[in-house]
Amino acid sequence: MAGVNEIADKISQTLNLSTSSGLALPPHLEKFAVTHSATSNAATWKEALAGNTNAPHGFLYTKTLVFKPKTAKDQATVLAMVVALEDTATSAKQVAAAVNAKDARFATADVVKETLGITVEQGKLDNTTKLMVVSPLSISKETASKIKVLIDSRLAASQNLLAFHPSDASKTVFITAQDLKEYLASCGVDVTEFDFAATAT
Repeated sequence: MAGVNEIADKISQTLNLSTSSGLALPPHLEKFAVTHSATSNAATWKEALAGNTNAPHGFLYTKTLVFKPKTAKDQATVLAMVVALEDTATSAKQVAAAVNAKDARFATADVVKETLGITVEQGKLDNTTKLMVVSPLSISKETASKIKVLIDSRLAASQNLLAFHPSDASKTVFITAQDLKEYLASCGVDVTEFDFAATAT
């Protein structure tokens, strides 16, 4: 059975991103921001930034995965968003354990749209979906109660600038881990720092 990262990489190659949520970010998070051609996966994102002279040096790529934990029918569904460095191995099993659920699967584009208000033309593979346009910056005060965030402990400890899509596949912002933590705190979203490496099986 293919691992989550392998499936996610295949899925990301099938996506065609469309509109963004139009979520306005605080001005200080736009300090380091560049526009580029729309990207649909990690490879095209790197290509878009490789020749961009406005991109800062020494930044790290990130990935954002959105899962739908399995819950009882009478319970409201709260999605789980994994925010990690690009090379951090993650699994659905780890996500489920972190949010005390029996199981967790990739959230579909329709579910993400309903939760975060972000519209994409979804691509599918093995009935799962990865949404390149989604990032923790897609969360707002209005949507914070509908999602839990699991932050990779490696990302949280990083001193480098981190690259994120601000709900727009043709734009990248570069912020610090502290910037991210402060933004999420301002939204009031439930955040847990999680050591994926220590809990890998």
